[in-house]
Amino acid sequence: MGMMDGLRARDLLPPRDYRLYGFDAVVNANFNAFDISSIGFDRAELIHGISMFLKDPAGYRDHPEVHELRTRFVERSTG
Repeated sequence: MGMMDGLRARDLLPPRDYRLYGFDAVVNANFNAFDISSIGFDRAELIHGISMFLKDPAGYRDHPEVHELRTRFVERSTG
């Protein structure tokens, strides 16, 4: 948000002059002053993957298909 304020002070606006993306798709990123595009994901799926790794690190490494985390693009004004 500070970066956006600094760029805005120089009359630079997204997406005309730059593009900005977050990686969490938090609801707080969706308000008029800082309407940041983001990549979202299912947090329960992430926690499940972390739990699997903690339970069996070697087994986790042996199964690369488990490492996938589905994402979705949340388009807002900065993207």
